[in-house]
Amino acid sequence: MQQVPEIYRDAVKNAGLGWTDVEGHVLAYAAKQGWTSEKTADELERVRAFLKM
Repeated sequence: MQQVPEIYRDAVKNAGLGWTDVEGHVLAYAAKQGWTSEKTADELERVRAFLKM
């Protein structure tokens, strides 16, 4: 069974999304969660590394 990150990664690839799209998703989620700019930057780097973008 795939975990959420793997499901998201597969959906991104299947939809042909680029980093700008993914970054927008992360930024929207960060705003919704009330993350600090530092937390947001850290998470963006984690996502970029995971997705290899």
